[in-house]
Amino acid sequence: MPSDGFTEYARANAIRLDTIDPAAPLEDLEPLRALVGDAKIVAIGENNHHVREFYLVRHRILRFLVERCGFDTLGFESGFAEGSAIDDWVRGGEGELTRLAKRNITFTLGEAEEMRALLTWMRETEHEVGFSGLDVPASAGSPRPALDAVAGYLGTVDPDAVTLVTAAITATELYSGPNSAVSSKLHKELDPALRHAATAALSRLLAHMESLRPAYVDRSSTSDFAVAAHHVLGAWRLDQYLQELSAMGDSPALFGLNSSRDSYMAASAKRLVDEGRRVVMAVHNGHLQRTPVSFGGPHVALLPAGCQLAHTYGDDYVAIAVTGGEGHTVALALDPEQPTGYRTYAAPLAPPEPGGVEAAMSGLELLDLRPARGKVEGPTSIRWATMQPETDVLSGFDAVVHVPTTSTTDHVPGR
Repeated sequence: MPSDGFTEYARANAIRLDTIDPAAPLEDLEPLRALVGDAKIVAIGENNHHVREFYLVRHRILRFLVERCGFDTLGFESGFAEGSAIDDWVRGGEGELTRLAKRNITFTLGEAEEMRALLTWMRETEHEVGFSGLDVPASAGSPRPALDAVAGYLGTVDPDAVTLVTAAITATELYSGPNSAVSSKLHKELDPALRHAATAALSRLLAHMESLRPAYVDRSSTSDFAVAAHHVLGAWRLDQYLQELSAMGDSPALFGLNSSRDSYMAASAKRLVDEGRRVVMAVHNGHLQRTPVSFGGPHVALLPAGCQLAHTYGDDYVAIAVTGGEGHTVALALDPEQPTGYRTYAAPLAPPEPGGVEAAMSGLELLDLRPARGKVEGPTSIRWATMQPETDVLSGFDAVVHVPTTSTTDHVPGR
């Protein structure tokens, strides 16, 4: 169990929330105002994707932060390259949402009814709120969405450089898939010379864009050049991420191995802040954590986006983990017969583990963790799907929302 001191702290200080209904009155969330303060970025997590209650909690908190605290952008764990089409739609653009969300929110996260409801609220609210993907293109499946956008841009300002994009597309097609579940396997099976050729082609394009940057030094981060440069960085970071996955298991492991994808998400969030936006990030707890993530063994495997943002912004970055007690979550199994390369299914949750933050909480609750730092011994783990990795919860997160029972979204079989 968590220490008696933390359990007592949680029982004395947890704020009971009335509901997870996004349309309900917001008065019970008012304590968030003091927790958030003047933060530039508030990250709201989930301990797994495709969980219905986590979508609803994040929708409701987003609504509170937009309507009552002045936040104006949702940064989502989905491809940056694909996100512009969603931003156009929520700002009143044309298109049929179900089709748009399926195509332009990566890792199938747009297929949930709850996600479409959130986007519909963003479109219909009287408050101006934009959408931005944060992640590498195609959930690390293929750099093509980013490279196609760059080719379109360079075709108008630097036509000769389009050959660099074409070379990168040709070299990376050998490992491209719908997401990292497919592309990581294809990448690892490639001849090393072909893997390195893809990296070299992307690096050449990245170097060219960096060489052009001084000519655009007075342009804002919203300029066409700045967006194209971020696309190129995303394509290069995707390739680096796949290289890192291929290197996992090497001895000795590198500090921060497997962090390229998170580094890009942090860079995506930073560029939004540079534009003067106040950002609500919706990403997995593991990506928003303020401290390094260890997957066991002597080496730190991941420096999450939240760790990088906390280093940059300090208290202007607020990390709110979201977790659950009982019910069901989503499990994945590799399945080459599926277009995505995997299948999802509903899996029952075991009771909360001793030592986990879930064991100290009950009901629908919001708990500010910051006052407990240095005063009580905190929980040593937090759920991650069906796993419970060791985590210093008090250092890793600023607050936690606990949902008593969870279920999978409607498109997950066996829910």
